[in-house]
Amino acid sequence: MAHLAELEFDSLDPGMSAAARVYQDSVRGWLVEAVDQATRLGDAEDVSDFLNRKIQEVPDSALLALDTTVRALSGRGYDLPLPSPVPSRVLRALQVFTGFGRGYFARWLQRKSRFEAFIAGRLAERGLPKDLLYLAMVESGFNPMAWSHAKASGLWQFIGVTARRYGLRDDWWVDERRDPTRATEAALDYLEDLHAEFGDWHLAMAAYNCGENRIRKQRERDSLLGYWDMDLPVETRFYIPKILAAMIIGHDPEAFGFPKDGGDSPWRGDTVTARRCLMLRGVARVLGITEDSLKSLNPSLRRWCTPPGRNAFCLRLPEGGRDRYYANIQRIDTATLTSWRRHAVGRGENLLNIASRYGVSIAAIQGANRMRNTRLRKGQVLIIPVPEGAPGREPEAETARARSAVAAQYKVQKGETLYDLARRFRISVSALRAANGMPQSAVLNAGKTLRIPQGTAALAMREEASVPQTPVAHASRKVYVVRKGESLYSIAKTLGLKQDELRQWNGLRGTSVLVGQKLVYHAPPNRQRGAGSAVEKIAVASAPLLLEGPQEYYRVKAGDTLWDISSRFGRSLDELKKLNNNLSELLRPGQKIRIR
Repeated sequence: MAHLAELEFDSLDPGMSAAARVYQDSVRGWLVEAVDQATRLGDAEDVSDFLNRKIQEVPDSALLALDTTVRALSGRGYDLPLPSPVPSRVLRALQVFTGFGRGYFARWLQRKSRFEAFIAGRLAERGLPKDLLYLAMVESGFNPMAWSHAKASGLWQFIGVTARRYGLRDDWWVDERRDPTRATEAALDYLEDLHAEFGDWHLAMAAYNCGENRIRKQRERDSLLGYWDMDLPVETRFYIPKILAAMIIGHDPEAFGFPKDGGDSPWRGDTVTARRCLMLRGVARVLGITEDSLKSLNPSLRRWCTPPGRNAFCLRLPEGGRDRYYANIQRIDTATLTSWRRHAVGRGENLLNIASRYGVSIAAIQGANRMRNTRLRKGQVLIIPVPEGAPGREPEAETARARSAVAAQYKVQKGETLYDLARRFRISVSALRAANGMPQSAVLNAGKTLRIPQGTAALAMREEASVPQTPVAHASRKVYVVRKGESLYSIAKTLGLKQDELRQWNGLRGTSVLVGQKLVYHAPPNRQRGAGSAVEKIAVASAPLLLEGPQEYYRVKAGDTLWDISSRFGRSLDELKKLNNNLSELLRPGQKIRIR
């Protein structure tokens, strides 16, 4: 894997080179993950239970000598309160750190020199105890890539809920809990809030470990209860002793047999703002460093590039790298300028129409997603490697263009969905969302005013103006949800309406409708829903399908689904199945399907 990760493809033609690099990205991802898993095995969060067990096993006879040593170091100026006499739990933790856990603690001290100046500076700016940095040591061993079985991550071991509360982003592309700068600011915000509530640093740190609710409930029962008297989980009972023991050793490591110097180089570097999605490989080349070196400076990046869709990502570079970056950024190989998009497969979609939508090849999508065939399932998430300059490459640019090209506004009516409006104005749902800056999770409420992109609105309104308007005075406006097997014709019959009326009210160009689609209709008082429906429904249900038009058969192409074919020819799935003797939805290329 290491050899594959280092291969060069400059001698290949651009198309083959791009495809090979997609595969190489996968290899590098696997390699990074393998190394990452290996380095995690000895980190703090994985040995926490082991250390706690060892602390409980320390014999009383080993504490006397340690107590004498700690008393001799009492003038070291600790910033976190250290009870006197020193609690036995702290002495036991000291015994473990200098005995069974010496190897772990030596590695933590080595990493401490990398982040100490940075964290201490942030603590000093806020007027917080500088020894709070030992909380990060116990949490992660000063490893930004640390993780735990509780899915906590980063130097300060944030879990997802708390990370979101303090503004740390965690998604497929980036985990800001692993960003030393942002995670430190969030952790200090959290500790400040906890100290403001409990008024005691031991309680604040305990709440950081087990959650403020557990501490809060015990204080509600007894407001004078302190940390050392509380009934807490085993992890929290030994959490503060480990932090205080780390603080004691950290102030004078030589007294406990640890080297004073020789740690990692300090956490320094330049930062630049990446205004587009940049491949780390391309940036590393113009800086004259390895991709792994650049990635180590940016531990929050989960993938091979800066996050797509963000026009202001803070990228950390080696010291002195800012000038070189700006001097050489235009020389980045254009083949590495790619906007990686995530696409959730919708019903009826296939690789052909997805590739067409993003302007890439089917092979590129298959390569990026390690697909052996062309089969897709609804809800499956694909990674789309969209070259710069291709359609939809940058969501922000797309949004800006859509917003700047607004021809009209439309007020949402009750029951209408984005899908309904997209069909009415002849645009895609994504374009409508982009024009209005609406995220995927946004809910469309009645009365909301939407911007309609230029050209589409005028076209739709002009076409609607040319259709004779049916008076709907005194009509009640209702919504009908399309069920499986229904067509526009059958729905119109059921509602006692005309197909043209349904098409006009819903902005439909053809007769095809989708299951779950909402149709708006007006029921005048003199036309009851399904008038004469008892006879008409029987007639509709038993009526044979019309064999009209010159084309009776369709030959299936690679990637076709039954849903695609039904939509293309305005037939429901049930109609196609009946015409083809209960046709299976698993189609094969070359298969003939009767359409009419």
